[in-house]
Amino acid sequence: MVGEVDLIARPSSDMCMPQDWLKTMVGWHEKIPQTGIVAMVSRSYLDCYNSRFLGDKVLVNGYEIQPANALGSIVFKKELSKLKLPEFGKYGYDDTIWTEKVRKAGYLNYYCEGVVEDYPQEERDKYPEYFNWKMEQLNSIS
Repeated sequence: MVGEVDLIARPSSDMCMPQDWLKTMVGWHEKIPQTGIVAMVSRSYLDCYNSRFLGDKVLVNGYEIQPANALGSIVFKKELSKLKLPEFGKYGYDDTIWTEKVRKAGYLNYYCEGVVEDYPQEERDKYPEYFNWKMEQLNSIS
């Protein structure tokens, strides 16, 4: 029998996650219990991420975090699923609305340092139309 879980991981289906990404992100929840959503930065979308930051980095429990509408590959508290999870598809305002609901419920959403996902170059080369489309979608909301 599987026991109760307190966290849910939602990895990006089209990204490569670094080794031990899940352990690292769960560790951030342990370091900062008031975490709602923690995400990893995507090397492919770094320009877009700046528009999701919510002010300057801050220290919480001795750890520096970047408050943000934390999207992409995320680990979040299971109880937050009641706030209506965004559907997969274009990255955009649905995700942002959800992260704002989580923040208004009193939780911290942020990107964790040192964990970076990447859209692999071989996939960029193999599916350039898809990659270009994805970049257009991100640029339209940043």
